[in-house]
Amino acid sequence: MITLVFNYVVRVEGVRFMKYNGFEYPHSFIISNESINLDNLENYNETKIYNYSLFSSDTHDITVLDKGNTMYILIGYALDIRDGQKTNIDILEMLHQSSKVIEDLEYISGRYIYIKAVSKEMYIYSDASQLQPLLFNKEAKILSSHDNLLAEVLKDNGFTITRRPLEVHNELDFTRFEEIQKFNPSMRLRTGDFSYRRIYPRNSMKTSSIEKIYPTISKYFEQMIIWLQNNQQDKFVTITGGIDSRVSAALTKDIDDIEYLTYTTPISSIKSSLAKTIYKIDTKITNEMKDNLGWNHTIIDLSKIPLNNDELKFYETYYNSKHAYKLDKYYREEKKYNKALHIKSTVFGMGKGDFPTSLDAKSSDLDFYKRCIHGISKDFEKHYNLEEEVEKYFDRNLIEKGVTKGRHYYDLFHLESRMGNWHSALTIETDPETEEFIFTNSRKIIDLIQLPTLAERRNFTLYKEIIKNYWPVLLFFGINEEENLFEQTQDLLQTDFKNITIHRNRNLTVLTREKQVELMPKYPHISMKHNYNFIIENLSGQSNTITLQSSYNKEEARGLIKVLVRNKGKYFEYDILDLNNGVEFDITGDALCINLLYNKEYSSDSWRKAGKLIIK
Repeated sequence: MITLVFNYVVRVEGVRFMKYNGFEYPHSFIISNESINLDNLENYNETKIYNYSLFSSDTHDITVLDKGNTMYILIGYALDIRDGQKTNIDILEMLHQSSKVIEDLEYISGRYIYIKAVSKEMYIYSDASQLQPLLFNKEAKILSSHDNLLAEVLKDNGFTITRRPLEVHNELDFTRFEEIQKFNPSMRLRTGDFSYRRIYPRNSMKTSSIEKIYPTISKYFEQMIIWLQNNQQDKFVTITGGIDSRVSAALTKDIDDIEYLTYTTPISSIKSSLAKTIYKIDTKITNEMKDNLGWNHTIIDLSKIPLNNDELKFYETYYNSKHAYKLDKYYREEKKYNKALHIKSTVFGMGKGDFPTSLDAKSSDLDFYKRCIHGISKDFEKHYNLEEEVEKYFDRNLIEKGVTKGRHYYDLFHLESRMGNWHSALTIETDPETEEFIFTNSRKIIDLIQLPTLAERRNFTLYKEIIKNYWPVLLFFGINEEENLFEQTQDLLQTDFKNITIHRNRNLTVLTREKQVELMPKYPHISMKHNYNFIIENLSGQSNTITLQSSYNKEEARGLIKVLVRNKGKYFEYDILDLNNGVEFDITGDALCINLLYNKEYSSDSWRKAGKLIIK
């Protein structure tokens, strides 16, 4: 689909995929100057950009704003995390009027390539992790979405093309062809001389507190939720047992008609013992969530999706990895998706301090940066000198001492190579059945999730705070561990009262009275690092009910303290004020799990007492 302000696009009607030499390239595009012969190109829409042309499949959304001597083009979709009501055209108009374009682009999420064209050259940018793939050949000054498509065009125009070894394709900024380079999402490319300018990181970074980070990041999430609520595409969230997808799930709680999807493979197909352990944990957690949450959650076994020989040959020839063979078929044939919005969680790793502890003492020199290089296969070093290739990569991508500006280079490399190349290439393998959306795919959000201390990042403190405020029930399930909240508290402090037993963690204090038990935080400092949870069991073997009650009744504090309860396979969420009159629960044959959640940290005894819960 092409959105125009002035009608200058040559459109070939009734087509879906662009073809070259008779072969279809789903959801593809080429940006070429007039010197390149494209006579073998078919089924395309052409957008003229001065002396360049953008040739695209019918499935691509192309938005153009023509201001006479300057053109602005968007391939894909964009959203402004400051205003979820803005359209693609609104964003292009804003960038046209902006006197600080690179700063404004830090707030533009989505999956897109943004082009500003003036006279004989273009300035090209991508989304923060390059969900919309882009690669190029400097000699021919040509760009494309697909490396194999670009390789065919270059060969037909007399350029040398060298296929890399089969085991090598997405390391560093490599593609499958030596003469084709992957675009770095932290750069701006100028087509006049095909030179890079680094646009991220721009500002120095220092750690900050969760109390300061959360209000800022949440207001951006709210605008993204508005954008999703207005969006008419099919939507689904992929779910694993980890924290990342749990955050995405929490943020989509109020999105109508959304599906949650988990895909699995037989454990017998997994080689390493560590991978098998992770698989077992993921399976247990995702099944618990499916069984208990009552959401629209589908779990599929990819081994049950057959591929015939022709399909397998196609995928092996044109796909970068085996990751999406069966997923693509499932999306296309089972779900019949056409540009469904796949809400992923891949960029969240930037906020978790995922690097080895040996790299904790970060440095800003190149020797340390080299130690941070990761995602390099053993096969790579059979064909290339890693040290030499890293040096060339640093030179091509403007990596110099201090480039991180206070960030960890492991994270920056992860963004630019692992996300911007390896993951970016994966996204085209399910095009156009799906479009990708990631809550953290803007440079502003990426900076915010790196601001907590290293200990907080590894404890997922910010991510838990987000979940706590958007869908706190999700914190009941284990995060990358088999034990759920009930199982984790089995051996904690115990209080017997009449015919019930209360297990509490060490952050709670208990007071037993004649007719009731009272529990509240133990210390005046309410910390977001602490869990305030307890479990009530009926060990008598007889039918029994208890009443859960609160005493704090200041209405102006509504929303500040939540109480989560799991009972008989169901989850309930209460404001602490809603428990003033007491709520009765049947604990016959089942435990009652209760978690007390504050909206932020407090340091007064009055707030400690406000969290008091009474068991009768």
